[in-house]
Amino acid sequence: MVVEIEVFTSPTCPHCPRAVSLVKEFVDKGQVELVETNIGSPEGKQKADEFEIRAVPTLLVRGPGSEEPIGLRGVPSRDTLVKVIEIAEGRKEWKG
Repeated sequence: MVVEIEVFTSPTCPHCPRAVSLVKEFVDKGQVELVETNIGSPEGKQKADEFEIRAVPTLLVRGPGSEEPIGLRGVPSRDTLVKVIEIAEGRKEWKG
């Protein structure tokens, strides 16, 4: 399984495009798959409610190395995203 990053966004969010753009850098390298979920849609709102997401952008990172999605609120630094991807891949352990 490849690492999937779901980015919860809103059309009025000024920081969301930057979060999506950062994830796309890793998509372009073939490291992750991107799913963008707009909380302005009924389906997106329902999904955000499921995960109790109250702020955008929020990233949920899923992969074989973590049983639960790893959540990041806001626009993470590139270094933070790299570390979380490595954890999701199972190459590093979570040290929380």
